[in-house]
Amino acid sequence: MRRQSPISALYAVKKAEKDIAVVKANRLPQVNAQVSRIFNGEKVFDNDHNDSWAAGLSVSWNIFDNNVTSAQVQENEATLRRLQSVYEQTREKIELDVRKAYNNLIAAEKNILTTQTAVKQAEEEYKIAQVKYDEGVGTNLEVMDAQEKLTETQTNFFTALYDYNVSKAQLDKAMGVPIYIDVVLYDESVQNGKSADFALKNSILNDKSQRS
Repeated sequence: MRRQSPISALYAVKKAEKDIAVVKANRLPQVNAQVSRIFNGEKVFDNDHNDSWAAGLSVSWNIFDNNVTSAQVQENEATLRRLQSVYEQTREKIELDVRKAYNNLIAAEKNILTTQTAVKQAEEEYKIAQVKYDEGVGTNLEVMDAQEKLTETQTNFFTALYDYNVSKAQLDKAMGVPIYIDVVLYDESVQNGKSADFALKNSILNDKSQRS
């Protein structure tokens, strides 16, 4: 289900407010003023004429509309209250979605760093197990266990990257700013000895041309 745009909800509120103002204005007395100048001479532009001014003012007020205007005002005000409620609910939901998506994104980013550290530690343990096995002081089972642990941490690492993309997509949906992370580019930066912060910033794709 597509979320209603806050702009369209606000526009509906403003339109309802304007409709109420128009109906209330029609209920007020209508005042008409008229001013005219009368020329009495033979020629308008000669000085041999006497002119005079006439002014008039009329007021009309429909007080016998069987309360139609009042009923219309009440109906429009009820519509306005409903639209205001829709707008507030839309705004609050957007704020909630943004806050939730942002918190998920921060957690996902921290998880990337955590799993990356676990991968490095598992790599070291795997190397140590191999060296011990080659020197005859370790067993093949220790090597296999270390390799299994390394595979698990690597899987967790790439899962963390995927979760980051999912969290970012959720934030994109709430804010309308698409940003994605290139998992391969991130991993290459890490393998080249770059810091996690640098790798993360370097692998962010900000537009469609970069993602194509």
